Amino acid sequence: MKSNNLQNSTLESGSQLLFMPFTNTDSSVVMATVRSGPRFDPIGKEGLSHFTEHVFFRGTRKHPSRTRLAEVLEERGAQAEAFSYHETNKYWVKCAKEDITFAVENLVERIYTSLVKKEDIEAEKGVVKEEKEVLFSNPERLIWEIWNQTLWGGEALGRVYLGSEKSIDSFTRDDVSDFIKNYYVPENIVYFVGGDINFEKVSEKIDSLSLKSALKQGLSSQKGQSFQSTKGQNINIFKNNSKDITIALGFRTVSQGHDFKEVLELISAFLGGGMSSKLRQKIMEPGYTYSIEATTENLSDTGYLVVHFTTSKNLLKKVLDIIYLTILSLTKKPLNGSELDLAKGFYIGQLKINIETPLDWAFYYSDQAIYNPGKITTLEEKVDKINKIDPDIILSISKEYFRKENFYLAAIGDIEEKDIINFS
Repeated sequence: MKSNNLQNSTLESGSQLLFMPFTNTDSSVVMATVRSGPRFDPIGKEGLSHFTEHVFFRGTRKHPSRTRLAEVLEERGAQAEAFSYHETNKYWVKCAKEDITFAVENLVERIYTSLVKKEDIEAEKGVVKEEKEVLFSNPERLIWEIWNQTLWGGEALGRVYLGSEKSIDSFTRDDVSDFIKNYYVPENIVYFVGGDINFEKVSEKIDSLSLKSALKQGLSSQKGQSFQSTKGQNINIFKNNSKDITIALGFRTVSQGHDFKEVLELISAFLGGGMSSKLRQKIMEPGYTYSIEATTENLSDTGYLVVHFTTSKNLLKKVLDIIYLTILSLTKKPLNGSELDLAKGFYIGQLKINIETPLDWAFYYSDQAIYNPGKITTLEEKVDKINKIDPDIILSISKEYFRKENFYLAAIGDIEEKDIINFS
């Protein structure tokens, strides 16, 4: 599938609609990405964005119970999913291609006509609290919350996306209704539809439902907040009695639309992408850890590159020393040709094999569109950018971002700050 088949239009309602035709699949998907994620939680109501996502599975005007809302999809073999992430909430329905119009109706109904019943609000509090318990009992999940706190400090991005016991208990029907009114507005929503389907028919359906529902709901036109980035704390340790130490370390980098985005993605592939990546060679082969990976994340105005691993306490300093020296080497001399070719080949190949289905394409394009509607990069354009990266630009960008004052480390385990070697 060539991604330059993408069609991009602005609906009369103000929403953006992305459409990709697929001619050789019986499955279709409709996704709504809403600029309303945990970063937009009101002060004192932390977790409200994620909580609102849960409420959208509790019933709509047309299907007023949780069970019935699920049944009308499942009797067709369709499935609805959702999640909250930093600045967005995503909702999608995957279905057979002949059911796409029904799936669109079901998705838009959730966004604009969820009932937000008081009894459902109270019931869902227990569900979210249980989810919070699971989060804090799993170091592999919890490390990302500690990482966010480390990187962003006291600003909105540094708060636990589930909220606190106090904030969850404080949620009311009015809180959820107001959050929907402020953020679930057409101009804050990007729709993606993919499949062997009629674009005009689906476009008209989304637009008519959005306009009708938004007017009936009386929604506001608030587009969201702007934020000032504040400094985090360079080292942050969550102490427990685990014999293993879980670490996330890295650097603040660039936003979704920044010209350096692909360069930093390539660096992360070099450091901890495939089994032949530099850190996996140096750390996994000697048996210092079971797994280590490097990844990047890019938001509307910022981003990061992070290395994540778990190891034993007695090996921690050895592993950290290897990571520090490997990262610092990127600031001292250019990668050689074979290293760069390997990283490029791996990363480009991974892009291609991991973006195949309509749902894969929905994820690839939706975040780009929500952050930079006028600067969407097709897969072909992205591959071309990666192929043009040379050793000198990697060296230059490494020097710019891999600095001591821009270094952050989050840890979970039975350690003290003295157990962690300083980045220098």
